[in-house]
Amino acid sequence: MHKAMYAWVRKFVSQSWDMTHADIQTLRDCGVDDHEIVVWAQIGALQTYLVMMGDGGGVSLDHGQSVGPVVGRGRQSYTGTSGVELASSGGGVSASRGTAGNAWVAAGKTSPQYELAADWAGQRYGFVPNLFEAVISEPRFLRSNMSALELLESPQSATLSPRQHALVRALVSSLNQSAYSAVTTRALLHQFPNGDALYDKVSGGWDPANWDGTDQLVLSFAVKAARHAYKIVGRDAQGFRDAGLGDEAYVDVLNTVAMQTGLDRLTNSLGVRADDSPMLTLEPSAMNA
Repeated sequence: MHKAMYAWVRKFVSQSWDMTHADIQTLRDCGVDDHEIVVWAQIGALQTYLVMMGDGGGVSLDHGQSVGPVVGRGRQSYTGTSGVELASSGGGVSASRGTAGNAWVAAGKTSPQYELAADWAGQRYGFVPNLFEAVISEPRFLRSNMSALELLESPQSATLSPRQHALVRALVSSLNQSAYSAVTTRALLHQFPNGDALYDKVSGGWDPANWDGTDQLVLSFAVKAARHAYKIVGRDAQGFRDAGLGDEAYVDVLNTVAMQTGLDRLTNSLGVRADDSPMLTLEPSAMNA
């Protein structure tokens, strides 16, 4: 069982896009149930986030030593999480529930936490994401998924434009070969001029020669963070400062890459089927309908 577990974790980290239902079945054959698999995948996604943020942010090691850039000293918290609560607000739109077969793992029983998360998603997006149904067997992780989805909706800094934020998400999900995220990231870019062309450009393979200015800086860094976060050094953050974007935009891009990669590895490893609609926040009029 331990051999199968380590093989699964290694693939989760290095090639989550190559995971198949057979990988899940191998674990089952070794006595691992679907609930444990969901827990492993969720822990893997959270660890992905922590490692990328630690490496990219130059978080201090023991004895005061540090690696990479030390950034973000003036920022206390991100703004998005303030609205995330596992509580029903009443009213809202009717949430359409998914059907069986939305993931490779068994759905398990519903819970009060899931029902509240489903209500939140229904009012925010108009449906319950298949992601929630894939992890329904372990409701303690619903809050972290809700926070990640909300923070990924828009930039959390003033100097990173919504267009650049959407480009980062689309590029990273393409690098991770995420079928689940593609629906939403394409829709995000579609909101901007030439959005479809921009999506095709980032999903067709990374070539820095196709970009210029701050777009090239931001996207080049996003690729480095997604592929080799441990190679990030002080000059990467300095590049943001020199371009007038500053530490907040740097941390914003890093945070977006880390959350997007964690989400992509989670959904890739559990075989979560793409939602029929993108996760875009509904207009206030629709949310109150």
